[in-house]
Amino acid sequence: MNFVLLRESYLRILELNKNASESDIKKSFRKLALLYHTDKNPNPEAHEKFILICQAYEKLLQPEESESSDNVGFGDALKRRYHRDLTPEEFQERLKQAKDYLKHKQFTEDNIREISYEEIQNTYMRKLAAAVCILSLLILSIISLDYLILKPIENEGVLMVSAQTGFTINYLIYDIEGSQQLRQANPTIKNSDVYFRLTSRMDKDGWRHVEQNQMVSVFETPIFGDILGFTERDKPVEDIIFHSYRFHLLFLGYFIIFLLPIITLMFKGANSFYIVFVYLTTYLALITAFFFMLNIIMHYWN
Repeated sequence: MNFVLLRESYLRILELNKNASESDIKKSFRKLALLYHTDKNPNPEAHEKFILICQAYEKLLQPEESESSDNVGFGDALKRRYHRDLTPEEFQERLKQAKDYLKHKQFTEDNIREISYEEIQNTYMRKLAAAVCILSLLILSIISLDYLILKPIENEGVLMVSAQTGFTINYLIYDIEGSQQLRQANPTIKNSDVYFRLTSRMDKDGWRHVEQNQMVSVFETPIFGDILGFTERDKPVEDIIFHSYRFHLLFLGYFIIFLLPIITLMFKGANSFYIVFVYLTTYLALITAFFFMLNIIMHYWN
């Protein structure tokens, strides 16, 4: 193999073209040496690549030129630790290994979506994502039933107290069904079973003035028992004065978040949307489900 072909081979190892200058060689060597140094790169093939880089660098530069460079100490240390003369057969074998590694690296970069998709299918994430989709469907069904489909429960009550603080109106409505006698007979009944505590704002939530000691109808959802609001007796539901702190204010947010994992399934395959969102929506839905359950527990606890 003549000197020109050897030089071109060494330059290819340093990822340079045949017109590279001495400055280019030194610059590329520094960059590649740091990239493939075993202290920086744990890949087993990095050691072989590092040897090839050192070999090419030493062969391309004359010893006196190498010693006169600013990095002579670094270059001598590398040579003492890693460098030895290679036979032509060893050189060709290591050059082949380096080329194979670069091809593998290029293949990985070109097919990252397919590889990532296969990794998802072969790990716990596939089962977890499927379980989260089922959980999301279940919670979506319950929320939709409670808020959109089933008719609210109507309770009779008497507006006992209304107090204004700024634009906020606080109501205390006596629950007729949870009468004082029932409360005395069953001491375990909570105050919330005897009184409805509602809050509305004068600037929204359908607010209008309601006199105290008036008969009212209080509406709550049939599954979670969430208080939606109240109306004066015999008034249509459309005239409801909404409870500002009703649990279902979060309905739309919950609905969207629990819908995302199901939407992800529509894009299943080796595409970026699925790869990113299968992780994002799965963990987001899990976190939301946790707070959803916590919200329900706190709602009933109070």
